[in-house]
Amino acid sequence: MRLLIVGALPEPVLQHEVFDATGLLVARLDISWPLLKLGVEYDGEHHDDPAQHERDRVRRERLRALGWNVIVVTRDDLRDGGARILQQIVAAHRRYASWTAA
Repeated sequence: MRLLIVGALPEPVLQHEVFDATGLLVARLDISWPLLKLGVEYDGEHHDDPAQHERDRVRRERLRALGWNVIVVTRDDLRDGGARILQQIVAAHRRYASWTAA
């Protein structure tokens, strides 16, 4: 994913740690732009496991509660070389960047 993003967007932060107000680690995002609170995560096959899927859901709810928007990328999203998902990431980045600039 990072290789798709390089050149299309400003350099992201890799493995950014997000903490809640108490200092508890909520998540380590694969790719992020912390100032925009925008993250991208790749969910491989092990995320299909029902227990893992539920942990992911709870974790992403906690991230949303902290103001984060997380785009989830799967293997299926990369079948077209990642073109469609990259457009979604670029659009989200532009949207959040315009909000923070205002």
